[in-house]
Amino acid sequence: MYALFLADTLVLYVVELLFSKDERVTVTRWVLLVIVLCAAVLGCSGGQTNEVQKTDLFSLGYGKQEHLLDLYSDNPLVFGTQFSVHYRNGFFYLANAASPKVMVFSSYGDLLQLYYNPETSVPPVSLQQIDSSRRTTKFAVPIDASVVGELTVLENNTLVVVEGVAPQRVVTDAKRGIRLGYQLKLFSVDGDIIQTLGQEGSGGTPFPHIEGIFSLENNGIAVIANFVEEFRIYIFDESFGLEYEILIPIDELPVPFSDNVIPELAHIAPNHEGDKLYLQVHYYQKLLNENRDTIYAIEYRDSSLLEISLASQTYTKEIEIDIDNSEQGLAEFVGISADKKLYFIRYLGAEEIEIIVMDISGRVRTRSIENIGNIIGLYTHITLENDIAALVLRDQEAEVLLWGLGDLLTED
Repeated sequence: MYALFLADTLVLYVVELLFSKDERVTVTRWVLLVIVLCAAVLGCSGGQTNEVQKTDLFSLGYGKQEHLLDLYSDNPLVFGTQFSVHYRNGFFYLANAASPKVMVFSSYGDLLQLYYNPETSVPPVSLQQIDSSRRTTKFAVPIDASVVGELTVLENNTLVVVEGVAPQRVVTDAKRGIRLGYQLKLFSVDGDIIQTLGQEGSGGTPFPHIEGIFSLENNGIAVIANFVEEFRIYIFDESFGLEYEILIPIDELPVPFSDNVIPELAHIAPNHEGDKLYLQVHYYQKLLNENRDTIYAIEYRDSSLLEISLASQTYTKEIEIDIDNSEQGLAEFVGISADKKLYFIRYLGAEEIEIIVMDISGRVRTRSIENIGNIIGLYTHITLENDIAALVLRDQEAEVLLWGLGDLLTED
């Protein structure tokens, strides 16, 4: 509405200036025209471009030792290079699937805690494996996980890690032909095991591949599980009881266009309250031959963000993504902050990314182009302070950093 008002005002001024027969058109009126023109351009520019403060926290080398990142594994359950990161209260949590291990660093890069598999990882030198009653801030904890995946940290500092179950607990879903071999393991701040969660809750059926886990308010947990033909979202309350289980069939995604459009579910994330889900869907147009009986190609058409109410299990809103995806790379949804800001990252060639933040109505609040150089991987987490914590993988070493967006997102 604001942009439309400015446009209407601009048109009225142009008409008056160009067609007025009054020779007393003053310099002041031309100045006003310039002001209105500038305001119109800014109002329609799709959000203000800001310089984001980047803080380099520390660097990590590659290797097998406890303080290094392991890039490669011969474990068939590890698909490529997989990491998961979380930043809370000045501590950086990092899951390294190839080892498998979980590392907890201070913001200065000091390794404080290590969760590792003694059968597959090099024994730690800098940290001791000691009884939990004598643990302080630095310790190592042996785990029997064959693989680790996503991680998150709850409000009470409970560490939640996706891990592979023991071989005898793996279940095959014959109907879907998929392997159910993952569970959530919860650790206290002292490294003690608190709980193990499956699909039904404590000790339940293992999950299939888990795309993501999220910490919710009041120590709740959200799990995004991939059942190939559908996604299932599990919401556990603070007592680890199953509060919601939502099914999202891939072939039933809403398509706001005519026929010959293919939807692709790109990302799913819950809000901090745990009562809504946000799905980014890309739409691709089928290109047909002259007889319209053969698809010879597909091309990108549009993207949208869909809101689902967990209480009613229905789509409640479509948020238009006010970002031009036609000329540059797609803006990929990476999550929603605790105060309901929507975060997107777009790759702009080999060495640049664009960080875009929108409010819940779809209005772009801020955007920034960041030069990150040549990288081989980028893993991010939206902090409670509205910043982005990131692990940036490069050829020779990895960098841990913070993009400070919080101060840019204060209320107007």
